[in-house]
Amino acid sequence: MKTKKILILFFAFILIPMQFGYLISYAFSSTTSVQLQTTALTSAFPATSTSISSSSTTTIPISSSTTYCSQNQIVDQNAPWYCSQINQAMISNWDTWAPVAMVALFISFDLALIIYIASVLFADEKLKNFAIGEFYEAIATGLIVIGFLSLAATILGLIPSLIVNANPYTTSLSYISNTISTTQSLTSQLFQIAVADKSYTSTGLEICASLVCSSNIIGVFSFAINYLFYLPAVTLITYFLDGLTVLYGEFYIILIFMYAAIPVFLIPGIILRALLPTRALGGLMIALAIGFYVIMPTFFSVAFYFTNTNLLNQLNSEAAYFGQNSAGGEAQLNAASQTGPLVIEANLAEQGMGTFWLSVLFYPALIFAMTYALVTQLAQLIGGATQTSSRFKIL
Repeated sequence: MKTKKILILFFAFILIPMQFGYLISYAFSSTTSVQLQTTALTSAFPATSTSISSSSTTTIPISSSTTYCSQNQIVDQNAPWYCSQINQAMISNWDTWAPVAMVALFISFDLALIIYIASVLFADEKLKNFAIGEFYEAIATGLIVIGFLSLAATILGLIPSLIVNANPYTTSLSYISNTISTTQSLTSQLFQIAVADKSYTSTGLEICASLVCSSNIIGVFSFAINYLFYLPAVTLITYFLDGLTVLYGEFYIILIFMYAAIPVFLIPGIILRALLPTRALGGLMIALAIGFYVIMPTFFSVAFYFTNTNLLNQLNSEAAYFGQNSAGGEAQLNAASQTGPLVIEANLAEQGMGTFWLSVLFYPALIFAMTYALVTQLAQLIGGATQTSSRFKIL
């Protein structure tokens, strides 16, 4: 009995304070790494590959690389900014917060151990049964967290595995970035033509001879250009700008959760799940980490993989066609009649906006809805199915 009490006091006054002290010191030492991750987040701008790769890649002094970037050259071709910037920031994120997550997991065991120590010291059988139930809850938390971190580390290439092409972030971010670049190119092309046509139609020209002036010659074409091309072009530009806003939002939502899921949701969720009054909240935060760190980018990868290729081909062909038929005076001549190439292409672009909104707005909205549904189910499974732990009995 005396030996048992000595062991209990050893755990209570030496090991547990050591873990809390390590957690506090590690949190203070992580400030520099968090600043580096913030720098990488702001530099990952998906406008074009050139603008992204031109940013300094020395803000994160980490020479290591994931197996995904070291073995997959396709990433360097489609998204050279991923392996040079985002991949490095992700490694820094894991180096900083994965140990903290494990310490938080140990703390959940420590809390159950403290309760068990108290039950032994006060010879309270009910409290002892409750402590045993809390140990089982800590084991369940450990299985969930270790399983999640192992899965994430595998698909992200942080640990060697047979799976090399399974990173959902490169696929989703690359497709969104390519869509942004193509949409910007088409919008810029339309804007230049619209500005040229508007400048032309706003100019008046009269020819006078012997005090007799003809009517405004350009005015004959102004109405046709404005009605047939300029107004549809302005509508298309507005739609594309709205779509770009949505695409940028999607890009940065994925990127922010890639950096914030572990420190903001997973680690506090582990601590909160270890406490009975906040167990449901802790389960919700762990579910949010799982949903937005793995499930959401995977859904984006699948959706954009099957829909984005046709959309990119459509946008590229439209941009090329507008460019071919708008050189010099063709911007006005091809926009002055219903059979003009610019008028026909503008009408086709309007008809094809359905495909654009499906890929840019509808499917992402569906992905967010599916992620939310899965998160709520996971939250009930992780946080709600454990409410009987306080009544756990050992016979």
